[in-house]
Amino acid sequence: MVDRVRAQEMEQELQQLRGELLQLQETTKHLERCEELYRAIFETSGTAIVVIDDDTTILIANSNFEHFSGYHREEVESKMSWTAFFAEEDLARMKTYHEQRRIDPASAPGQYECRFICRSGHKRDILLNIDVIPGTGQSVASCIDITARKEIEGSLRQNEQNYRNILESIQEAYYEVDLWGNFTFFNPMAWRGLGYSEEQLKNMNFHAYMDEADAKKVFDTYHQVFLTGEPVTAMEFNAIMVTGERLPVEASVSLRRDSSGNVVGFKGVVRDVRRRKESEKALRLSEERFRDLAELLPETVYEADLDGRITFVNKNGMEHIGFTEEDVRRGLNLNEVLHARELPRLKENLEKMYRGEKTGLSEYTILRKDGSTFSGLAHSAPIMREGRAEGVRGFVVDITEKKKLEARLLHVQRMESIGTLAGGIAHDFNNLLMGILGNISLAVMEVDEGSVLQERLRNMEGYVKRASDLTRQLLGFAQGGKYEVKVTDLSEFIRRSSDMFARTRKEVRVHTLTDREVWPVEIDRAQMEQVMLNLYLNAWEAMPGGGDLYVGVENVELSRSDADACALPEGRYVKIMVRDTGKGMDEQTRARVFDPFFTTRERGRGTGLGLASVYGIMKNHGGYVSVQSEPGVGTEFSLYLPASSRQVERKARKREPLVTGSGCVLLVDDEEMILDVGEEMLSLLGYRVIRAHGGRVALERYAACRDEIDLVVLDMIMPDLGGKEVFEGLKEMDPQVRVLLSSGYTLDGQAKEILNKGCRGFIQKPYRLQDIARKIKEILRGKG
Repeated sequence: MVDRVRAQEMEQELQQLRGELLQLQETTKHLERCEELYRAIFETSGTAIVVIDDDTTILIANSNFEHFSGYHREEVESKMSWTAFFAEEDLARMKTYHEQRRIDPASAPGQYECRFICRSGHKRDILLNIDVIPGTGQSVASCIDITARKEIEGSLRQNEQNYRNILESIQEAYYEVDLWGNFTFFNPMAWRGLGYSEEQLKNMNFHAYMDEADAKKVFDTYHQVFLTGEPVTAMEFNAIMVTGERLPVEASVSLRRDSSGNVVGFKGVVRDVRRRKESEKALRLSEERFRDLAELLPETVYEADLDGRITFVNKNGMEHIGFTEEDVRRGLNLNEVLHARELPRLKENLEKMYRGEKTGLSEYTILRKDGSTFSGLAHSAPIMREGRAEGVRGFVVDITEKKKLEARLLHVQRMESIGTLAGGIAHDFNNLLMGILGNISLAVMEVDEGSVLQERLRNMEGYVKRASDLTRQLLGFAQGGKYEVKVTDLSEFIRRSSDMFARTRKEVRVHTLTDREVWPVEIDRAQMEQVMLNLYLNAWEAMPGGGDLYVGVENVELSRSDADACALPEGRYVKIMVRDTGKGMDEQTRARVFDPFFTTRERGRGTGLGLASVYGIMKNHGGYVSVQSEPGVGTEFSLYLPASSRQVERKARKREPLVTGSGCVLLVDDEEMILDVGEEMLSLLGYRVIRAHGGRVALERYAACRDEIDLVVLDMIMPDLGGKEVFEGLKEMDPQVRVLLSSGYTLDGQAKEILNKGCRGFIQKPYRLQDIARKIKEILRGKG
C-alpha cells in the first residue's frame, strides 16, 4: 500500500520534471530565436554598431562598422579601444557625457555629433548614439555617417550666405511676407527705397504703404497666386513712401513654402519703374505726336516691319489707296500696294536703306485696292532701335500733289523774282516820272493862263499821276506780305482795284457799285489788293468767253444770329461783293473751294492757293468770306471786314529827316544778328547801347545799370523768358520804365496785353532807321 502511494508520488514528480524540461526547451529555443533576431538586426542595421566594455575595449562590431571604419572584425574585437577612433577634443566631451550617463542618465545627451577617424586617417562626421546595457558595465554605440549631410548643410549655408549677399547688393527690393501680408524678410533696398527705417518695415503689413485700391489689387494677386500656384511676374501699383509721395513700382509674386512644401507666404521682387514710366510716357507722347502729325498731313504716311508688313497708315493714306484698318490688322504687305514690276526695285531700295545708304525720293506705281493705280513719290527711312533696323517708315505723295507742290514752289520763286524786278523798275520809273513832272511844272509856269498848251500840260500832269499810282502798286507788290495796317476807305480802294483790273481784261465788263458813305476799315492794303486780284482772276477764269463782273461795297450791321453764322462778333461791318456770270461750281467743288492746293484748273495753270489765301487774309483781318454758286448761273463771294471808328488815312506820310537823339538804350533780343544790326542803327542815331542776349540777361543788365538806361527796346518772343515776363520783371524793378516792344508778329495777342499794362510803344520788324528813330524820340519826349 505504501509502495503504491510512493510510486504515484514519484510518477507525479516525474511528470512535473518532464513539464519543466519541455518549458526549458521552449525557453532555450526562444532565446536562440531572440539571439538570431538580435544577430540579424545587429548585422543588417544601416548603421555601424559596436558593443564596448567598461574599459573601452570593443567587444563586438557589426559588418557596417567594418565597412565604415576600414578595419576587419578580427582586428577590432577584443583588441582595439573605442577611444582610438576619436580625436582628443571629442574624447573629452565623450567622457563627460559617459560619466553623466552613469550618474544621471536623464541629464546626459543620448545623441551628439563628433568626428570619427577611419583606418585611412580620413575623418568623417557621425551622429553618435550610446546607451548603457543595464546591469553591466558595457555600452552599445551606433554611428550614423552624416558627412554627406554636413557637406550639404555647409553648401546650403554657403548658398544661403551667397543668396543673402546678392539680396544685399541688388538694386531691386526683395521681400517675403506671410499669408497675412506681414513682412517676414526684406533686403535693405526694400526699406531704403520707401524711405522707411529697417525697424519700421519689420512686421509691417503691405496695406500700410499703398492706398485702398492698390491694396485690393495686391490682395487679389496674392489670392490668385495662392489658388493657382502660378507666379505673377509683373504687378503694377503705387507704393506710398514715408514722405507721402507715390512711387510707381512693378512687383513679382510667387509662393513661399517651408521644408515640408507647405505654403507659408509669398515672395518676390519690387522694381522702381519711375524712369521706365517716364520713358514710356515720353515714347507715348512722341508716338502720339507722330500719329497726330501723320493724321494732319495730306500725304500717305506709313510704317512697315522688316517683312514688309504694314503696321500703320494714316487716314488720308487709307482713303487714297482704298484699304481699311481691317486690311492692316490682317497683315497688309507693301507687296500688295505696289505694282508687281516695282517689287524688285522696292527690295533693292529697302536693302540699301537697311545698310545705311540714302535712297532719296523714289517714284513707284501704287496699286489701290480696287485695282486702279497712280504714280506716287515715296521718301522712306529705316526705323532704328538700339542701333538696329526694325522696319521702315515714310510718306507717299500722289504725283498730282507733287506737281502742285512743284508749281507752288515755282510760283513763289517767280513771284519773288517779279517782285524784285518790279521794285527796281518802279524805283527807276519814278525817277523818270519825277523829271517829267518837274519839267511839266516848270512849263506850266511859263505859258499863258487858259491857253490850250496849259490845258494839255495839265492833262499830262494827270497822266503822270496815274502812272505814279501804277508804280505805287508795283512797289506795294514788291514789298511782299508785310503786315502794315492802315485805316482805309474801301469804296475808293475797291473802285481803284476794279478799274485797274478792267484795263487789263477788256473782255470782262466790270460794274462797280459802292455806297457813298462807306465806314472806314483797318486793312493791310497790299494783302487786300491780293485778295481782290485773286477774286478777279477767279471770275475771269470762270468766264473764258467774257461776261460781267459785279463788284460792290456796302455797310452792314450783323445781328447776333447773322454774326454767329459767320463766327463773328455782332456789330458793324463793311461788305464786299464780287459776282460773276461764269460757269459756276457744283456743291462738291464749292465745299472745297477754300482748301489749300485744291484747284479745278487744268494741270500747270494753278497752284490751288489763291482762294485759300483769300480765306486766310480775311481771317487774319478779323473778317469772313463766304461763297454762293450754281452751275451755269455764276459765283458770288461775300467778304465782311470789321468797321473802324478811326479816321481814314488819306495821304501817305511824307519822308521825314532822320531824327537823332542821345541817351542809353538797353537792346534785348535772342538773335545775335538783330543785336548787331540794332546796335549799329541806334549808335548811328546817337544813342549808347547796352546789349542783352535773352530775357534773363536783360533783367540782370537792367538791375545793374537801371540809373543809366533811358529806354528798353524789348523783343517779344524769346526762348528763355518772353517779352511779357521780362516786361513784368522790369516793371517790378522800376514802375516808370520806358519800354518799346519789338516783334516780327503783328500787334495782336500778347503784344496788346503788354501795351495795356503800360508799355510805351510797339514797332514791327523789320523796321527802317527812320521808323525806330521816330518811335524812340516820341517815347523819350513822353508821347509813347
